[in-house]
Amino acid sequence: MLNNQAALATLLKMVVVRSNIVMVEENALGAGDSNIWDMDGVLVAEGEPFTECLVSAEFDRQIFLEEHWIDRRELPPALLEMIAQAAKEYTG
Repeated sequence: MLNNQAALATLLKMVVVRSNIVMVEENALGAGDSNIWDMDGVLVAEGEPFTECLVSAEFDRQIFLEEHWIDRRELPPALLEMIAQAAKEYTG
């Protein structure tokens, strides 16, 4: 799952923040794997699994004021197919 967030950050050219709570229940487990990736998919902050913590990172304000998107027509068709298939499998 964490590779997906890094890929989204790179693909969409955006900062991605994943927030997850530490939770242990009979049929559920939340590792608390909170992370922040920059627009190149580089992990810039990470929480320690199974430890409640605050994850933060600082970015230059300018990156949020400019457009960094890439045109979907520049993506390999196979990648678009993989993304569509992953979305179908995720939603069941």
